[in-house]
Amino acid sequence: MADHFFDSDHQDDSTLQRAGIFLTGLGIGALLGAGAALLYAPESGDITRHRLRRQFRTLRDDAADELRDRTRHARRELRRRLHQDS
Repeated sequence: MADHFFDSDHQDDSTLQRAGIFLTGLGIGALLGAGAALLYAPESGDITRHRLRRQFRTLRDDAADELRDRTRHARRELRRRLHQDS
């Protein structure tokens, strides 16, 4: 019985080790990919940063609009249900 217990621990260690190796490889690959993207970018860093800022601003504004619309809809629906239950 003790042998089975120790074998299980060994398998868990092996699984953790493989997961660690995978995550290390994933991190290295992400860094290499980011470096290659910067080296082969078709535009200068200033233009890319400006474009990214503009896109993030647009996404932020769109998300705020969507949240506002959903909040407005939820309030209307809550009022309707409260009125319906009265």
